[in-house]
Amino acid sequence: MIDTINISLVKQALSTKKTGIGLDKYLYIMDTLHKSDVSKDSEFQKHYKGFYRLRFFRPECLDAYFLYMENTKNEQITFEEVLTHLFEVTSHVEASFASKLLATIDPNRAIWDANVLSQLSIPRPKMGQKDKIEQIKESVATYSLLEEWYKSHLSTQNGKAIIQVFNDVYPDTNITDIKKIDFALWSMGEKKSETKVVESYKANTDCTYSRDDLDEAVTSLKSSLSECIKALDKLEVGTSQHSLMVKKIKSFEISLELIKGELLKVK
Repeated sequence: MIDTINISLVKQALSTKKTGIGLDKYLYIMDTLHKSDVSKDSEFQKHYKGFYRLRFFRPECLDAYFLYMENTKNEQITFEEVLTHLFEVTSHVEASFASKLLATIDPNRAIWDANVLSQLSIPRPKMGQKDKIEQIKESVATYSLLEEWYKSHLSTQNGKAIIQVFNDVYPDTNITDIKKIDFALWSMGEKKSETKVVESYKANTDCTYSRDDLDEAVTSLKSSLSECIKALDKLEVGTSQHSLMVKKIKSFEISLELIKGELLKVK
């Protein structure tokens, strides 16, 4: 794992307009969490989904997500408990969104972000494993490594320097030190992704999306594909509805193959 983060790059990343906007959204989420029933507050859910890019869950899964957040927001829960609950609701291992729910309830917990894991050289479990229980175990182990890094880095000179830079750029902002470092790493990842997109565009290459974007797209497509396959079984062969559903399934399968090809190009 990485021991030192470039302070100059931290300052550049934290000083961007995008980071400031993101911080405002985060502060709204944290301020509203205990003032509202978040399972029913559409404005809170809108801000949360936008900030954390929670854009692919089916409506019933979103309802379950925010209901679980509301029911546990005053409790001490573990990453494994959240991850297992989301798996039971969505049939997918949603490590990133589990960590975001957990870190909203307890802001001293780390957030699983693909860009952050990459910057810290923490390997991620392979996505889409057939053995979901094993994938959950591997995800819990990866999250433990991430939390260990944050806890140890807080007391280092480099960690203190990152926090000081955050305080200089955003004085009197009442968030946890772990979240300040998280914002720094997230901002650096966003800035790096934007740079890659610009460079990719200039070079006239095909892929202009980050690994995080592509991973989320794969998960979304797999979920939609699963629903279509279930719906196909209920349709009569030979009908126009059946033919349209077959074409839709084929489109999802082609999209998945294309995205998997792009994932091989993104480091």
